Amino acid sequence: MKSMLQKLKCAIHNCIHINETTERLVIQNAQMERYKLLSVLSSGKPGIESVTGDFPEIIISLTTYSLRIHNVYIALESLLNQTIKPNRIILWLAEEEFNEANLPISVLRLKERGVEIRFCEDYKSYKKLIPTLREFPEAIIITVDDDVIYPMDLVERLIKAYKKDPGSVHYCRGHRIILNENKKPVSYNNWINNYKGLDLSSLNFPTGIGGILYPPHCFHQDVLREDIFMKLCPLADDIWFKTMSLLNGYYSRKVESYIPFDKEFVDVAYMQHDSLMAKNVYKGKNDAQLKKVFEYYNVYGLFK
Repeated sequence: MKSMLQKLKCAIHNCIHINETTERLVIQNAQMERYKLLSVLSSGKPGIESVTGDFPEIIISLTTYSLRIHNVYIALESLLNQTIKPNRIILWLAEEEFNEANLPISVLRLKERGVEIRFCEDYKSYKKLIPTLREFPEAIIITVDDDVIYPMDLVERLIKAYKKDPGSVHYCRGHRIILNENKKPVSYNNWINNYKGLDLSSLNFPTGIGGILYPPHCFHQDVLREDIFMKLCPLADDIWFKTMSLLNGYYSRKVESYIPFDKEFVDVAYMQHDSLMAKNVYKGKNDAQLKKVFEYYNVYGLFK
């Protein structure tokens, strides 16, 4: 039987967990209501700017699918209200799933403010980057997820980091790969989750939920090879893009933040069971996909 002290510790832990969950829900709901209101108040306000000077074009690229199409406007609204506006915001949709006739008004109305709605082959989560990369190889591409309310200085923060170090991949949230005695990564679930370090490293692993800035020409030549990535890691685009940048000599660095991630980046679908995290981490598929990709390209010697 548990001792009284153990029971007390357990009760305290549960109370803290409940309080954290409640706080998170309050923040989530407040942010969702804010951007629902903004979608009405800002209906005529452009969310992009024209390309000026010699600086590369800045493109925010994302995708969504049927289960989230009616809520993606909330994420888009946060991207249309940035302190530094991108030159393009492109929402890629599977042509097998969508067309102009079956899209909700909440998404279509954002075209007037600069959101480009494009259709492509269904590469699953890869749609967030592959078609944009293919069409705009000279651009700075910022990939984001469809179920997050992003802070208004996301683009500003990433671009400032890029200007300081244009030869690296920059991100707001990621993990730290841990190597075993054979210099190979341990299980994905045993990496340092949400790594806070700001050092540039081959071991930093950007995750899409926080937004990732990819500089022009940062990827290995195979990056567009759907015949390879759909075979090796169809459910883990972060693994593929990490591998492709690493093969091309690009390390990754987290941008500085003064607020805990889950209080600044509001995940509006964190309770959903259809998320890639649920499919990959909780069902153990990330390790199998990591092994396939890392062994196919023999990247182990690149970790330093």
